[in-house]
Amino acid sequence: MSRKFPKILLSLFGLFFIGNVRAQTTSFPAENMLSRIERIDETAREKGKSITYESRFLEGVTVRPLRTMSADIETWLRLSLENTPLTYRKINADRFVIVRRNHEKTAGGYLAGKITDTFGVPIAGATVWVQSVQKGTMTGLNGDYSLPLSVGSLEVEIRFLGYEPIRVASVEIGEKQTTRLDVALKETNVSLSEIVVTQTPPESFIVGALRAQRNTSYVSTVLAGQEIERSAANTVRDALQLIPGIAATENNGIIVRGAGGRWNEIALDGIPMPNYDPAYSIFSFDMLPVSLVDNIRLLKSSTPDIPVSFGSTMTDIITKDIPEQNFVQLKAGFQLNTQSTFQNQRGRKRGKWDFIGLDDGSREVPENAVQIPATHFRIFNRKAPPSQHYSVTVGR
Repeated sequence: MSRKFPKILLSLFGLFFIGNVRAQTTSFPAENMLSRIERIDETAREKGKSITYESRFLEGVTVRPLRTMSADIETWLRLSLENTPLTYRKINADRFVIVRRNHEKTAGGYLAGKITDTFGVPIAGATVWVQSVQKGTMTGLNGDYSLPLSVGSLEVEIRFLGYEPIRVASVEIGEKQTTRLDVALKETNVSLSEIVVTQTPPESFIVGALRAQRNTSYVSTVLAGQEIERSAANTVRDALQLIPGIAATENNGIIVRGAGGRWNEIALDGIPMPNYDPAYSIFSFDMLPVSLVDNIRLLKSSTPDIPVSFGSTMTDIITKDIPEQNFVQLKAGFQLNTQSTFQNQRGRKRGKWDFIGLDDGSREVPENAVQIPATHFRIFNRKAPPSQHYSVTVGR
């Protein structure tokens, strides 16, 4: 009996030791990082510890199986976060915070490949995105891409409009290695809702000019280029007569509602024009053809963007943009008046080239006044022709 007692005691001690070892062994399966941290956090709360983390950092990260004999929470965290884009910080003995690693200080590799469709045609502009590290890239013209990533097992998502997105889990990124991932996207039917295309009419149109008058913070009148084209105006001087309350004087000045030219500022594309007469605003409106004018604005109130010399009004002539390509534009216009056109009209005899502004010589005064023909003083009847205007515009 005395010989069997040590053997029995040794067997009982061995069973107790094995049971104690098995009780201290903790196992975790291969799973999503979010599930692993939730399980560790549940155990940590039972021991009076806490783990702080953001779920969006843990999504898409796959962690390997873990088997350890340690019951320390910090050991579980350290082993679980190894070779992943995550790490932890120890605030105190009972509190841990999970954060992302600093990629500049973490050794990593590259994820590279080519994105094509099911026919092998490269897709340019496809998005390659890794949610766990909030990092991604786009494919080039040949469908190729290259993305530096930290070491670990990551989930990669590939997307492109008109194709079904693909998620590839457990993509292993090795240290200083390039992992190849080629993906063929499958086309999908994309149904778009109704698309409404809106455009604001420019101020060269009458509708745009009226909109500009309503939306500005100052009192103004905008003369659209479309309205100028419909008139018989050939120069800006003629077009100014179309604006209510404005009159052009013979010395190239303007009078706005009784205010003389001294108080009327003249600008071209918002830039005040120089004036050689300090007492009168003068500008050669005749040298600007209406074919170069987009719109004319008459500002009747003061705002901070108007020049300080502004006293009464400001006339701003807005020219057209530089043409994208060379052009030559020929334009002819006619106007009829039911009360005068083709009606009898009495007047002096007209020359045959009067319609283009040239004299045919019939008005020349002879050297001998006695030889002046009587037709110079006769009154003739003729039919009043329609009003005509012609213009040639060359854009370079």
